[in-house]
Amino acid sequence: MKADGWIDETAKELTEVPEPLKSSICYALTTGGKRLRPILSMLGARIAGANEDEVKNFAVAVELIHTYSLVHDDLPSMDNDELRRGKPTVHVKFGESIAVLTGDALLNLAYEKLFEELAANYSAKKAAAASLLSRAAGSTGMIKGQIFDISTMPTAPETVDEFKTGALFRAALLGGAAIAGASEGLTDALSEYAVCFGKAFQIADDLADLKKGENTDSNYAVFYGAEKAKADAKLLLEKAKAAVKPFKGREELWALTDEISDKLPL
Repeated sequence: MKADGWIDETAKELTEVPEPLKSSICYALTTGGKRLRPILSMLGARIAGANEDEVKNFAVAVELIHTYSLVHDDLPSMDNDELRRGKPTVHVKFGESIAVLTGDALLNLAYEKLFEELAANYSAKKAAAASLLSRAAGSTGMIKGQIFDISTMPTAPETVDEFKTGALFRAALLGGAAIAGASEGLTDALSEYAVCFGKAFQIADDLADLKKGENTDSNYAVFYGAEKAKADAKLLLEKAKAAVKPFKGREELWALTDEISDKLPL
């Protein structure tokens, strides 16, 4: 997969990073993961008529931000998770202090990638995509969702998910499309697709957690019940497909929705 190659290439560039930080960053980046967000950036570029290589640095930045968020999410002061994708979390393997610095380093590395691209090949479209990604990762996007998640005040799961998960999905897809010069109509359609896809993805994830007995107050399937969760996920996936139906090149985006649909419990 091209996205995997890009991430591996990024990890190999960390020659000046001291240990154990270097090992911790590489561990966080290479312990599994679907690379779904950089794939969305690539698909956004392709459906807008560009080569996916044009969004390489942007797509890598998206994955770096996603990975940083997972490292910090797992910390004892946040979700206090000991396993991630079946392996010890970064703070378990390397210690809490190194985990905090690993997340910080990944976030800064993401911005390095964005600025390097702008310095080498500036365009207003790339600047707009970088701004979109920054907002999605910040205090009115992903971090806002995490605040809702750890708050003692009850918050509906879909509100948490809209920001904690959905914001980065949307930025990944729209950023790739923006760099490729997507039309306003296509941008609106991709935005609708990303919102619906992101919600369905999180519901499917929550259903899987429910099946494993990993229940939390922010779990959509726990909050609304498994049957409603499944029905809502299916409806959202249908809406996602409908949003991009008028556009040539929609098949790969449809394939992603079908993957989620196939994973929904019967």
